[in-house]
Amino acid sequence: MDCDLVLMATNVMVEITKIIGIIEGEYTTVLNAEDTTILSGIQYDKRIIGKDEEVKVLRKIKKLNKFFQVNHVIVNSRGILFQGQVKERKNGKNNN
Repeated sequence: MDCDLVLMATNVMVEITKIIGIIEGEYTTVLNAEDTTILSGIQYDKRIIGKDEEVKVLRKIKKLNKFFQVNHVIVNSRGILFQGQVKERKNGKNNN
């Protein structure tokens, strides 16, 4: 997978940590990137995610729609995960 796509997904997760108010050391990152599939997320100690925060988190993840087919998004009291596949370009090639 293209490193730029992995970096993009990772940066979205960093932005999400700011939205939900956790700092480095309070969360663990999750990343698995294969040829066309990516799993990116953060795990943290139990915390309440309000509806406003959840909407902001989902908006951030929605930014990835341009490059990824979003298969799964999980937002709960223990973590946030995004799983998707690289979208094919119009020329028939993947974005990797």
